[in-house]
Amino acid sequence: MTLAKPSISLSLGAVIFVGVAAFALNGCNSGNNLTDAEYLAKARELHAKPDDKAAVVEVRNALQKNPKNVEARILLAEIYLGASGGKQAQNELEIAIQRGATAAQVKLPMARAYLLQGNYDGAAKEAAVDLSTLGADRASLMEVEGRARIGMRQFARGCALFESAIAENPKLLDGYYGSATCAAVKGDRDRGRAVLRDAIRIDPAEAKPWILLGDIDRVDHKLDDAEKNYTKALTLKKNNIDALIGRAMVYAEGKKLKEAEADIAVVDTVYKGHPMATYVTGLIRFRQGRMAEAKTAFETTLATAPTHFPSILWLGLTNFVQGNYELAATQLNQYVTLVPNAVKVRALMALARARLGGLKQAKLDLGDLAKYNVDDPETLAMIGETYTFLGNVDASAEFLARAVELGPDSPGVRVDYAATLLGKNDVPGAIAQLKAVMVAHPDSVQASSLMVRALIQAKNYPAAIAQAKALEQLDPKNPMAGDYLGSIQLLQGDRAAAEATFKALLANHPKFFAASNNLALMAVARGDADAARGYYRQALDADPKSLPAMLGLHSVERSQGHAAEAEKVLQQAAQAYPTEVLPAQLLGQSYNAEGMPRKALDVTGQALQAHPSDAGLLEVRGLAYLGVNEPASALITFNKLVQTRGDSADAYLYLASAHTALGDRASAKTALATALKMAPKDYRIRLASARAGLTEGRVDEALATARALERSNANDSDGYVLEAAAYEVDKKPRDAARVLTAALQKFPKDASVRLALAKVQSTLGDTKGQLENLTAWQKLVPADPLPLEALAEVQLRVGDEAAAAEAYRALVLMAPNNVRALNNAAFLLRTRSPQEAIELVERALRIEPNNANALDTLGQIELERSRFAEAVAALKKANELAPANPRIRFHYAVALAKAGQEPLARRELERLLAASAGFEDETKARELLKSLPRS
Repeated sequence: MTLAKPSISLSLGAVIFVGVAAFALNGCNSGNNLTDAEYLAKARELHAKPDDKAAVVEVRNALQKNPKNVEARILLAEIYLGASGGKQAQNELEIAIQRGATAAQVKLPMARAYLLQGNYDGAAKEAAVDLSTLGADRASLMEVEGRARIGMRQFARGCALFESAIAENPKLLDGYYGSATCAAVKGDRDRGRAVLRDAIRIDPAEAKPWILLGDIDRVDHKLDDAEKNYTKALTLKKNNIDALIGRAMVYAEGKKLKEAEADIAVVDTVYKGHPMATYVTGLIRFRQGRMAEAKTAFETTLATAPTHFPSILWLGLTNFVQGNYELAATQLNQYVTLVPNAVKVRALMALARARLGGLKQAKLDLGDLAKYNVDDPETLAMIGETYTFLGNVDASAEFLARAVELGPDSPGVRVDYAATLLGKNDVPGAIAQLKAVMVAHPDSVQASSLMVRALIQAKNYPAAIAQAKALEQLDPKNPMAGDYLGSIQLLQGDRAAAEATFKALLANHPKFFAASNNLALMAVARGDADAARGYYRQALDADPKSLPAMLGLHSVERSQGHAAEAEKVLQQAAQAYPTEVLPAQLLGQSYNAEGMPRKALDVTGQALQAHPSDAGLLEVRGLAYLGVNEPASALITFNKLVQTRGDSADAYLYLASAHTALGDRASAKTALATALKMAPKDYRIRLASARAGLTEGRVDEALATARALERSNANDSDGYVLEAAAYEVDKKPRDAARVLTAALQKFPKDASVRLALAKVQSTLGDTKGQLENLTAWQKLVPADPLPLEALAEVQLRVGDEAAAAEAYRALVLMAPNNVRALNNAAFLLRTRSPQEAIELVERALRIEPNNANALDTLGQIELERSRFAEAVAALKKANELAPANPRIRFHYAVALAKAGQEPLARRELERLLAASAGFEDETKARELLKSLPRS
């Protein structure tokens, strides 16, 4: 934290002189008989009062009389300097030089003008003195160069120049201010105070030393002394902005928020929108818990002063409290880049990243913290909490124990330590810590609440009930005591008493979701899904935007097999909370499972933007990109997943899948090797590795893995499917069929076995067996759309369009959002039932407006109906979306030809035939091209 004013460009020239410039640009001509020297004398008198507005008018009159009056230009520059108008002062001084001013006349004011503009190098060069520099300005020049050197971070040289300035002129107050600031920054704040006392003795009427004394006391957390010093400055100079802002900071830190607001209100009357005033407003709003307003205030300050360290820090803290951990981590990282030794901020940054799910980076942050000798209890507590997120409970307990040892009077740290001990199942240790807090702080709701949990974990239910009742007495409006009581009754097996407790709790606190949730879970446990659904709906009636209630209702609907209802609830949740992780992730998973990856991408977009490192969202989006055949995007997404969760074997498994989709077998192999090294017993990774080996012809290795999986995972079909795949690669499809047929005896409903067998049967040309296989599967799981879809595709492939159409119709009833089923049903019904076909394909396009296949089907249906313009429009869009699809381009050319646009049809056909060879409709395309007239 700096003691001097922050490096903020406060161009007060634009504030104080805007009105003056308009009024006095040409002077006021109030005394036309005066000479320019007389006008200048009046200006100097007014400037000394000070009354700079009037002084500027008289300077302008002097210049109107004599534009070459160098002293008038220099005085005008000095007035601008007093108002922090560095650029305006520089302009006047440059004109003065053109009018004949000497270098000695402009040296000091020009150096100050550069300094005000942040041009430290220019200021240092201009202010430099040597043996030939004489006169009263010598000490002032040293002081200005000192400030410039400090601005250039040449602290030793700058501080030495302040001492030299004082030696040159023992009455130069600015020298004392610089020297005091240097002493305070070096940690010798007592010397800083002594230097400022010397300045006060030189000029007791000057406000600035009192302000700097206040700054030092504020940094030392001597808030009463700081307040007195700022107040003294204000008695000497009414409405001094620096004193008001300093005192407001003291009030904010001391939680005197009304007093802080009053001082900032005065600042606003002098300088509306002062960056430091908005910063203090942010502190006040943070203390008031008004985080959105605090965030806006800090952002406003940073818009003017992008490197104002405290605003960067507090903006990071605000985002942390709001749960915006990605933004918090970014801003805290920016702060520690500027202030590398800010250990507490480093610890908070690690915790933010851990909470975000960036465990790999959090580990690196903790490694950086190991370089420091941390002895601050709060910092140690944050490190301990970070280790909790990393799953290292032992390390967490170690750091929290040190935090308690160093800060035994901190109730929050002890409670955190107790929670960690409970995580280690050290119930006696946790209870001991909580008792210590409750003795010292008998009103600690946090400690009392955790004590109930500790007693429950110890299965000391009578003591837990007594503690829950004590918590209720301590905090009568808090429903948690009743929730604990009902939970204990459940654990004791008294379900009737628990239900009565939760119902009474809900009657008194209708928005307390935990009671609704417990009643719903109890209903589910006894098989009463309707009652569970009713409790969640009751919670939504009390709070229509309750996300937990929506997610609970979704869980009930899904458990009852009501997929459409479950998805509808998720859609409502995602619409109400587009940036929340869980509804977007669950809905995205649902869309992926239903074969609608494009919708999965749409629904997760805003949430990922708000939480760009969330592992669950990255997983859903990466799989969705694979589903829409965008492996490059999947690779980028899974690489980000690896960066976020570098300790996850699954992340590398997904990364391997993206490399495989791109045909990069070497990279896929490397990623799988990493995953296998991290989780050598994970059968999914072993399976993926074996499958990857099959692409290189390593059949024996795959067979060995398959048989090992069959032995170790007797209740899983993957080993048998892998064995069959190995036989297929070895060109032994009959052996593959034999293995899969045997697997069906163990796993008759298994989708992987059924689909693998259907594939082998297709290879063997056993269409009858394939249809029997899929039909039998469909009868075993009639509510599952997957076997019906597989059966429909086989019927379509063998030319049984009538059967396929009926299958797709049935599939649409089961899975109304399945775009592929809607599209295929529409295509098969386009001639027999065109109106139904139109309705089906339009439903598909409402779900996925940019689905090229559905647009292609729509175009063909419109052609059947002789609606050529509509056909052209649909097929043109389909062609733009899938320009490499020869079938769609051919259909587009047909539509153009039938619409009478032969030249365009010819152009499309020529492009098609030049780019594609051997496509299905090539003969038809050539015939159509021959029939079209040449232009």
